[in-house]
Amino acid sequence: MIKVVNVAFSDCRGGAAIACRRAHESLSGTADSDVLTPDKKLGSLFIKFRGVKYNLLHFFFILVERCFAKILYSKPENKVSLNVMGFFSSDYICDLNVDIVHLHWINNCTISLREISKLKKPFVVTMHDEWWYLNGYHYRNMKKNGKRDLKEVLVFPIKWLYEVYRNRYISKIIDNGRFVAPSRWVKREAEKNNSRFSGKISVIPNPIDIDVFIKRERYLSMKKFNVPEDKKILLFGAQKGGGEFIKGKDIAFSAIDELSKRHDGGEYAVLIFGGESEGRYFRNEVEIIEVGFISSAEEMSFLYSCADVTLVTSRLEAFGQVALESIACQTPVIAFRNTGVEDIIEHGKTGFLCSPFSYIDVADYLEELFKLDDDEKTKMGTRCRCAAKSKFSQESVSDRLNELYQSTVKGGE
Repeated sequence: MIKVVNVAFSDCRGGAAIACRRAHESLSGTADSDVLTPDKKLGSLFIKFRGVKYNLLHFFFILVERCFAKILYSKPENKVSLNVMGFFSSDYICDLNVDIVHLHWINNCTISLREISKLKKPFVVTMHDEWWYLNGYHYRNMKKNGKRDLKEVLVFPIKWLYEVYRNRYISKIIDNGRFVAPSRWVKREAEKNNSRFSGKISVIPNPIDIDVFIKRERYLSMKKFNVPEDKKILLFGAQKGGGEFIKGKDIAFSAIDELSKRHDGGEYAVLIFGGESEGRYFRNEVEIIEVGFISSAEEMSFLYSCADVTLVTSRLEAFGQVALESIACQTPVIAFRNTGVEDIIEHGKTGFLCSPFSYIDVADYLEELFKLDDDEKTKMGTRCRCAAKSKFSQESVSDRLNELYQSTVKGGE
């Protein structure tokens, strides 16, 4: 049985951390898997940990790098990571009794690029966002920023030096390792931005526990979140801070406004999870219900079971974990083409894929979805569940991961 260590910044914070944990859990029984993280929260699953004094050092690293990032990069709507400093060293990781290292979201100074390039064990990297091919940005800039300001001109030489440093070690890492893209979109974008990735990337989706994400009894689900039973429910996943633009909250609300112009807004309610606040209010007669952050997968399955449809109106989406969880609970999804969600949603069968980034398209497909009769809705829900089980179950993903691990270890011998 192959021994693998999954390296990630956190064991629970953020979608990439959840994806790492689920990949680790999917390997149970087929590989000897563990997780190495400096931000340990969940206890027994994650047994490798370096101690409190290292936490203080890690916090200092993050503080310093964020200060430098703010100096070098003046696009605050995009998260930037430098990975010049790191919590774990290559020697520390190589001393672990494992056959292969699987790097997940390793930013926030988890491990530096230089240390990754020095790894003497076979390693695999999952690209959970665009950081590996966008010179420090986690996602491309979707807003027009005009001319460069004086600050950008002054720091250009320092930024150029950093990019030389980054490109040097990125090239070594690409040459020495194997990469995983959770969607065909990520693979396509990586190869388009850096030709070195050609032939180095395997597309393996993030897995889901289909025994947890199941359709719950609708009445009980609606009662749990105090959702009105006489309305059509739209579900949307928000994000704290500056991520709202990328997640397309403005597009979702524009589509809802358009829908309320065409029909009585009182027919609809919008259920929002993941944001900073909780509460209820009305927008053009449409009831908005904010339930805040939900950490429990089981609670999320009840939330999906409340909804008639889930809106994933992200401008950029490397995979689409919300979309996958939704269809596993038999709730169809409306999303955009040219994102990672294309690998999850089959247009017209498990939801609808709209033209980027048209709120009119979203409103049109909402209308089309709500026109379906009960039998057609049931069939669509069944197709959603079948797609989640056949393509994204822990068993199917673990088989593909094990195959990649075995070929990577053999290639490094």
